[in-house]
Amino acid sequence: MHDHTTMLPVIPVDEPVPIGPRTADLPLGRVLLALAVAPLLGAALMTLGVHLVNAFEGSGVGWKDLTLSMLAPIAWSMICGMTYLRTVSRLRDQIAWHECLLLGCASSFLMPLVYDIVGTLLLQGRFPLLDWAHLKNYAFAGLFTLPFGLLGGWLFWRIAVRPADIAMRDLSGVFD
Repeated sequence: MHDHTTMLPVIPVDEPVPIGPRTADLPLGRVLLALAVAPLLGAALMTLGVHLVNAFEGSGVGWKDLTLSMLAPIAWSMICGMTYLRTVSRLRDQIAWHECLLLGCASSFLMPLVYDIVGTLLLQGRFPLLDWAHLKNYAFAGLFTLPFGLLGGWLFWRIAVRPADIAMRDLSGVFD
């Protein structure tokens, strides 16, 4: 095959095939819905855990605790998901299945730490003390939440990413 103006040989190079839909093709409504639905199972279990801890301590469960334990994971999922989509995925211009799973795992692993920091700030008006013993507890709790993060990442992929169309390159310029 030759370039007909210079008669130099041209070696065709195929562009890499996209492994996922372009980030720009993801509808915002589906993304927000998926980010809100993804952490619900983990949030329900965290609410149950808060209820059990409060029952063990002899205090009742307040509406503040219930609200915080259900809304904090949803808000954290939306913050993590939109940040990832606006930074890393925008640079790569696509998002793949394994990225959705890793996003769910990372956000769920950090959720116990964020829940404690935000809960202490909102309910007690102070920043919690963080030392190595507390960080070990957060890491253990984060490991406990990883399976729910995998489920949340899969739900995000299934609701928002998979239904999006994979944009194919335009080949009509070849015939000009």
